[in-house]
Amino acid sequence: MERTFVTNNYLMNKINEIGKYILNDEEAPDDVFISFIKELGVSNLLAPGIVDDEAINFEVLTSDDESVNALPVFSDDDAFIDYYGEDIDLEAIANDIRVYIELMGESEIDGLVINPGNLEFYLEKEVLENLPLNPVIEIKDDFEGYGPDQLQNIAQNATNESLISFMNDGDNHFEAL
Repeated sequence: MERTFVTNNYLMNKINEIGKYILNDEEAPDDVFISFIKELGVSNLLAPGIVDDEAINFEVLTSDDESVNALPVFSDDDAFIDYYGEDIDLEAIANDIRVYIELMGESEIDGLVINPGNLEFYLEKEVLENLPLNPVIEIKDDFEGYGPDQLQNIAQNATNESLISFMNDGDNHFEAL
């Protein structure tokens, strides 16, 4: 397997934190789940697939009773290798979560399983389609960036007045940031 060097340490911290609640038959607090969603929205995940000249064919896992089809996604190369091993014909294909959500809308996939074989984290299609993910900001192809004069103007007009005021106030502590 060719390594992708995708890592999602913060996402895994959130999954492990939620996993502790699940193992104790407790519901994760809203703030923990929200921070998980935010991390998920900025994470690239690896899905097993075969790339040919015309398409990508993703591997889909089916439940024992064949009632659920789930796309396995992995947080990093190690989780992918732990599940599939080193010598497989599948490639680890890295994509943003939005790509997988879109793929599910066009198929019979019922949800995603994050890191199957470990602390499995299953998210149903309906949940994923309604996640409040931040929109992807697209840069126009013809945008060539700012010129030196524009950058200098931006730098000269940028201020940190509120930060400086915070730093000068002796009652504030940086932990409050």
